[in-house]
Amino acid sequence: MKVINNKIAQIGLALRAGFCMVFLLILISSCSRNTTLGRVVKYGNSDIKDHKIFSKKEIKKGANVYHYPKQEANFKAINSKLERAESTAFIVIKKDTIRNEIYFGEHRRSDVCTSFSSAKSIVSLLVGWAIDQQHIGNVQDKIVQYLPELKTKAGFEDLTIEDLLLMRSPIKYGSLKDDILSYYHPNLRKVALEKTKVLDSQRPFTFNYNNYHPLLLGLILERSTKMTVAQILERAFWKKIGAEYDGSWSMDSDEHQFEKMESGINWSAIDYAKMGSLILHDGHWNNETIVSKSWIRQSTRSPKNANVKEYKGSFIEGMNIQYRYLWYNRVNARGDHEIFAIGKYGQFIFINPRQETVIVRFGRKMVLEINEWVDLFSSIAYKA
Repeated sequence: MKVINNKIAQIGLALRAGFCMVFLLILISSCSRNTTLGRVVKYGNSDIKDHKIFSKKEIKKGANVYHYPKQEANFKAINSKLERAESTAFIVIKKDTIRNEIYFGEHRRSDVCTSFSSAKSIVSLLVGWAIDQQHIGNVQDKIVQYLPELKTKAGFEDLTIEDLLLMRSPIKYGSLKDDILSYYHPNLRKVALEKTKVLDSQRPFTFNYNNYHPLLLGLILERSTKMTVAQILERAFWKKIGAEYDGSWSMDSDEHQFEKMESGINWSAIDYAKMGSLILHDGHWNNETIVSKSWIRQSTRSPKNANVKEYKGSFIEGMNIQYRYLWYNRVNARGDHEIFAIGKYGQFIFINPRQETVIVRFGRKMVLEINEWVDLFSSIAYKA
């Protein structure tokens, strides 16, 4: 009898497990990819191939493609280390010449690389262009000047564009819910305007990395220029820098068609390098000023007297890394200034102006710590 009871119990457990699996499959199949919950259930955590799951706006290359000259050096030892660190692409450009270009595993030169948060640094360039073109007054403009519906929400009336660029606003952010809403919600304009809340509007504000900031900047860009963000990028930058491949910018949904400002740029690694070269050359390309030198300097260099204590508790605490207008920067051990964009899985655009070096690394995972990557890039800049 005991054996029979055990068998019945095992069958019962198997049936419950089966029912749970069927229920889960029904839940997944019934969840729409156009709802936040549906996307979370279906896709889970973000992935370097997420450009395949979101609708997108195309960014077309121009007729004149720029190709870097090549003079490759011996990077065999470093390339081996990069492969172990689950890299997918690695490019070193010194004095506008490719010194190393390698792709790992099944990845190729033409493959799309999703930016993740390195997109924020590109957003900074777009804001600078909009100011240069007088679509936006300056960084001290109040955001409610462009987004008047925020005037009715407490604490927003005194926030400036610079507060958003510096990641120093009192807009609440930090929970898993915030991460999910800013990544998967099918109406990111609504999230930025209706789901945000100011906690304490008393200055001075301190560093708080916040994915709602680029969403608000995207709204300001499209309202001030009367163009979509993807159109600004294509017309003012992409065609002018001689992009080698077409790119795209992922959208929240087909219905609302707002660019995923915090993470959704999809380009080839070699074309990310060209944006690094644009920074290296202070906004100039082929004798044309695409964005002003004053903006490049203002947006990528933290003041010498910057308060590093405000980074306490953040992911860059104790790393000798500071945050300017959506760009990271530091002064290295040799006293040289270095600028970089960072994405979640180790998507880097690194620039050392003194060494005239641009480095791009993309990968499946971060693997190393941020400061370890930057130290590696810095050492390469002096050896390349």
